[in-house]
Amino acid sequence: MRVRRLARENPGRVAAAVAEHRTIARAIAARDAELAAHATHIHVHNALESILASVEAPTTTAHEGAA
Repeated sequence: MRVRRLARENPGRVAAAVAEHRTIARAIAARDAELAAHATHIHVHNALESILASVEAPTTTAHEGAA
């Protein structure tokens, strides 16, 4: 399973991930290791939650949707 493929299916998560990456990059640029570590932890947690929600969400195939 590819994380990017799952992310494309959730535009809100893509936007959030971009913001999280910016926060991480700014913290690194500011040499704020504590903030960078914390922001990275939050990003990984949010990504995992999104992936798990995508995997657990029921899906409808074209055949199931056509009744």
